[in-house]
Amino acid sequence: MKTYVITNDWQIPFHDKPVIDRLFMPFLKWLNPYGFIWNGDIVDCYQLSEFSKNPLNQATLRKEIRTTKTYMEDMAWITYKAWLGGNHEDRIRRYLWTNAEKLPVEADETFESLFKPSDYGFVYQPYGS
Repeated sequence: MKTYVITNDWQIPFHDKPVIDRLFMPFLKWLNPYGFIWNGDIVDCYQLSEFSKNPLNQATLRKEIRTTKTYMEDMAWITYKAWLGGNHEDRIRRYLWTNAEKLPVEADETFESLFKPSDYGFVYQPYGS
């Protein structure tokens, strides 16, 4: 029987780092699942949120990308990995669609081109698809 682990709502960089690093990741290694699924809102995309932001909060998309890539690297040994995008991941698309003409980015920038989940063996499914 193949074992899968499904988790959601980490909201990096607001994730509970001690719980994930000291409890969840060692448990994941111990369980040795065949598959792992991130079920949305793994990153917060705080910087791109339409909501009011605390000006003292130093959360940036760049930091979210770096932290997330570290976790994806740590899961390299898992056979099947999927990331189902949630509304927080979709903030990138909505931000680009709203601000594309003001930004020095290519028209094809996407969540996948920034976070590169396929480089870490993750199958990415965008929000709403």
